[in-house]
Amino acid sequence: MKKTLRILAMLAVAVTVIFAAASSAFAYGESDAFKMVSSSDTSCVVRVDLSRYSPSYLPSSVKEWHVTNWTISDYNSGKVLDSGNYTKDVTLNAYAQGYSTKLKLTVNYSYTYGSGNYLSTSSYSDILYTYVNTTPAALVKDNIGVTVYSTQNTGYFSVAKNQYATGTEFERVAVNTGNTINYSTKYTSTDYFSVSNNVPYKFRARYYYVNESNGQTYYGNYSGYKYFVKTTCSYGNNSSKNGINIKLRGIKNVKYKIFVATSSTGTYKLTRTVTPAAGKNVTYLVNKRGTNSLSKGRTYYFKVIPYINGVKSESFFKFSSYNTWY
Repeated sequence: MKKTLRILAMLAVAVTVIFAAASSAFAYGESDAFKMVSSSDTSCVVRVDLSRYSPSYLPSSVKEWHVTNWTISDYNSGKVLDSGNYTKDVTLNAYAQGYSTKLKLTVNYSYTYGSGNYLSTSSYSDILYTYVNTTPAALVKDNIGVTVYSTQNTGYFSVAKNQYATGTEFERVAVNTGNTINYSTKYTSTDYFSVSNNVPYKFRARYYYVNESNGQTYYGNYSGYKYFVKTTCSYGNNSSKNGINIKLRGIKNVKYKIFVATSSTGTYKLTRTVTPAAGKNVTYLVNKRGTNSLSKGRTYYFKVIPYINGVKSESFFKFSSYNTWY
């Protein structure tokens, strides 16, 4: 009888081994057992918390279980980053600012189940995932821009897309009042927004990243400011004098530089710098290109560029006019 029991016990163990070999790892999503707890410009810290870990599979007759070991690897490259068999914070330093990736935690555990003389031991594996990220990359102002439609009183912001960023947040500030509006986009440009005439604005932007595992939003540093203003400008021939009349609206903290060229693709020469009084419409006669007088019966090309607090506006007024007088 005892010999028979020993044979049955051996068979039970054999069945257990076959079962364990045929079982595949069970995949979980984000859990408190494996998550990012902090990050910086060049590193992030993930925590393996075995006190919050529960095996995905245990027989109903399980007696006890324990983690034998775990490994952290990069989901994309498969490179093993760390391993252990206890609760641990792991600092990952081999990253650059503005980087994100997906990590895989493989937890191997064993358990004993059965009763009496039929106790058996088997093993199983769980796989958990989490996303990690460093601080989003800082935006440089050369990578942002604005487009303003003069006839529609609308515009939009544009940005060079960052592959690791979820999106970009723009901040628009009315220079003379401080009124601030924020616009966000997950693409390379924002939705259209309204633009008021003769209101100078400054704008800047920053990348942001939304971590898919913890739902938190991380922001990079803001770019420097750029400026724009939709200027009221009209023009026409002067009937009695050589030159073109240009009427401009005076705006607080804004001056205008007027450039003239002989063709649309030619060299524009600075001809006049004017600062009309705020709130006043002032007409200026432009009769030179640089220091040379305009010729009668010739078409000239003009750029009227606002400077806001000394900084060139991203939007400006451009036109051509035929110079003639009687």
